Amino acid sequence: MPSGLQTPQGLFTPGIALLPDDFPDRLAALKEITGLTWEGMACCIGVDPRQLQQWRNGGWPNGGAMLALVDLATRVYGGLAVLLGCDVLVVRFDGQSGEAYGGAA
Repeated sequence: MPSGLQTPQGLFTPGIALLPDDFPDRLAALKEITGLTWEGMACCIGVDPRQLQQWRNGGWPNGGAMLALVDLATRVYGGLAVLLGCDVLVVRFDGQSGEAYGGAA
């Protein structure tokens, strides 16, 4: 039997977490749909703009920065789909009002 975690959807085999080769392009596409400048995007995810520049040149964000980047992507219609490079539906609930909004690519 293969090693891995059995889920209701089937067998999940862990792998190595690597960013896709086109991550800088995905980052640029996310920036475009947010309407932010590079400095504004860095501010939103809580990193120094120089760090964001490193990612644009092939560097890797750490776990906390990646989580903040995913959070930003979920706040923009279609943002997570752009970042992940696949069709996704995101439904977020506003913590105060309970209203939902979604996005898909």
